[in-house]
Amino acid sequence: TKGRGEVTEGSVFGAALLFAGTAIGAGMLALPAETASAGFAPSEAALLFCWMFTLVSSLFTLEAVWFISADDKEGEAASADGSFLTMSQASLGPVGEACTATIFWFLLTAICVAYIAEGGHLLAAGARAAGLASCPDQAGSVAFVSVFAAFAVAGTK
Repeated sequence: TKGRGEVTEGSVFGAALLFAGTAIGAGMLALPAETASAGFAPSEAALLFCWMFTLVSSLFTLEAVWFISADDKEGEAASADGSFLTMSQASLGPVGEACTATIFWFLLTAICVAYIAEGGHLLAAGARAAGLASCPDQAGSVAFVSVFAAFAVAGTK
């Protein structure tokens, strides 16, 4: 969206990238690999627990969004947008909003670091398997960031 009430037309490619990035997250890639050493049954139980926790958390978040986005007065649309910052500001005040923003910053930074490190490792391992024996993981990370930065700069249009 451009501003309040103004909606821009997106692209199918952009929507597909957003959906794929949400569905195929770091946990979906890392959790099975990290729990495999425990065996199938314990890994499956742990992943099922994680899924249930995520489902319940999502339902609580949905309820909070509905509560915050509810009409303030009968017949008048609410001014809240239902974002995490709006919800934390409405329920915890400005200090809660600042804490939420800080926590999200740390979370998103950690996710970026994890993606770059693992993506670089996989690219470097692929390059070494293809015959580039001296390809370090750092070079893979630079290539990984460069490719996705090019997508971000070019956009989806």
